[in-house]
Amino acid sequence: MSRYGRLQLHQNLSPNSSLSRPELSQDVKIALMAGGSSSIGYAIAKAFVQASAAKVIILGRWLEAIQDATKQLRKDSQRSEVVGLACHVSKPDEVDKLSTVLEREGTRVGVQVLNAAGMSRPVPILKRGTEGVWEDYEMNVRGDLDMTERFYKQKREGHGSQKLLVNVSTHAIHDWTKMPGYGLTKNGGTLVLQLIVVRNAANLPGQFAVWTASPEARFLHGRFVWTEWDVEELKSGAVRERI
Repeated sequence: MSRYGRLQLHQNLSPNSSLSRPELSQDVKIALMAGGSSSIGYAIAKAFVQASAAKVIILGRWLEAIQDATKQLRKDSQRSEVVGLACHVSKPDEVDKLSTVLEREGTRVGVQVLNAAGMSRPVPILKRGTEGVWEDYEMNVRGDLDMTERFYKQKREGHGSQKLLVNVSTHAIHDWTKMPGYGLTKNGGTLVLQLIVVRNAANLPGQFAVWTASPEARFLHGRFVWTEWDVEELKSGAVRERI
């Protein structure tokens, strides 16, 4: 068995994620879905509508698809305002226009879902070519980073407003043989987002330093350790035996 234990998998709805639970209400939030006109993106947008988000904004590159999805979501909505906007997130000028519209309207996005992606043709990477791979990069790396940076830097009213970013990925990012351009760039985009959030609380090294100066940590004399390591495991776990 893995050291992390076993995970229960679901291919249908999980009772614990039921949108009828009051704890999951999104009634004061504005949610924006990039790639929200179909498939998983549409399903996520619909879930936020069902969770009574104050406003749900869906983005997509095709205007007709966005209009159809918006119309259907409005039928399903009881409380949420639903807005559909055509925006190709890999094109900076279109994202600029989106940002201008949101700022002019005073829209402050509280939840942003990154679901837009570029699916390259299933050919070897050299056959896909530099230009083709770079198209994938513009969509799957630059587009997500651009949307995330703008989300982070948007003007906020007041203080203490928490913003939540959701990145949607897929098992296909590991399918290097069939779609190497997609796997390469989607993994790159995923790493970008991981680098954004890899931060340790400032008091972690502070408290760790105090602990290393205590009699409990005398056994660390002459050894190199990381502040992220668990103190209890260092004291008595398998890690201590290895250092």
